[in-house]
Amino acid sequence: MFKLYPRQILNSRGEPTLEVKLITDSFLVEASVPGGKSVSTKEAQPLRDKKEAYDGLTVEESIEKINTIIAPAIESMDLSRPLEIDEKMLSLDPTLKKTKLGANSLLAVSLAVYKAASITLRLPLYRLISQLAGTKINLPTPLINIINGGLHSHQTTEFQEYHLIPNFPNKPFAFLLSQSWLVLQNLIQLVNQEKKQWGYGDEGGISCLFNSNAEPFQLLKKAVQGAGFSLGTDFYFGLDAAANNFYRQGKYSLREKKTTLSSQELLNYYQELITSFPLQVIEDPFAEEDSTGWKLSQKLLDKKAIIVADDLTSTNPYLFPKIEESASFDSVLIKPNQIGTIKETLQFAKMAKAKKKNLIVSHRSGETCDPFIADLAVGLGSKFVKFGNIRQGERVVKYNRLLEIASELTND
Repeated sequence: MFKLYPRQILNSRGEPTLEVKLITDSFLVEASVPGGKSVSTKEAQPLRDKKEAYDGLTVEESIEKINTIIAPAIESMDLSRPLEIDEKMLSLDPTLKKTKLGANSLLAVSLAVYKAASITLRLPLYRLISQLAGTKINLPTPLINIINGGLHSHQTTEFQEYHLIPNFPNKPFAFLLSQSWLVLQNLIQLVNQEKKQWGYGDEGGISCLFNSNAEPFQLLKKAVQGAGFSLGTDFYFGLDAAANNFYRQGKYSLREKKTTLSSQELLNYYQELITSFPLQVIEDPFAEEDSTGWKLSQKLLDKKAIIVADDLTSTNPYLFPKIEESASFDSVLIKPNQIGTIKETLQFAKMAKAKKKNLIVSHRSGETCDPFIADLAVGLGSKFVKFGNIRQGERVVKYNRLLEIASELTND
């Protein structure tokens, strides 16, 4: 037996979200749900009250659904069988987008259940996830969102995230973070020296005005080299274009271009960036509705770029088989709140792995201090992980959990 106690808390953007305490006779666990600002049309929907407070973002109805529908159905179930508890919750809301109970209601409980299962079974959470998913444990490489743009930074660029990717083979995770931190410090010095007005975006990255979408890469290049590192050897770059956000009526709009761009023209621009910078990873290069663009992305794969699908696939195991057949990408983002339960998240990961796709576990722009996704990334054998910049408590707590897991694995 266990008891669930849901309550409303605030995420890193100061917006309401959901936390659940799960209490047994011998322990207590807490879990909380993040929220995205840049969201796809395929994502499961959180339940919001749509009342006056917090512009309608409060979650009182989610709390009521947990107390009156979810809790009575599962509180007598066996915590050592978390997949069965998820299955029971999914029977209570069989809708694809979780419109009956809300993806936030389901996920808050699901996260708490898997944390409780790891304690009940006396297994580290990442090992439990590995066993349930049938995946090999791996410490991922961080994609550090060092410059924020798009919806995460008041449209300072159309592209949403500029990533720093450390490349120090056979070095511990702590070393990757420490070297990346040096580049971050050099970047801060640069923006101050150039007298740029700057701040921080939603995911902790530097935010300032740029004249083009390529200019952040030029600044990052100076930061890497100024810190004494080699581009294309010690560090590579990554990009989350989040193309949904600048796609209108079949065309793409970038401020530095005098006209809107076709899918082919946007592809050409990406190819120019790959030629000019050590751009290794490109996420969501085309809008989710742009089937022509996603077929063209094979040309980016041919250039050895890693192409990541996020809005296109949305951690959705029910849609993945059809999408995978009609688009060119070699990696997928995994965000549990896009689908609603950890069972479905693991199902999606297993499908993607079976199709030889790399996994990249990701946070959201509206985060909490719950480190669950660090264990998820290690347990699923994720190639990369996205936690944001190396600052702000809700991001750093996840990096700290990876450091803890790295130490545990070293001592095994």
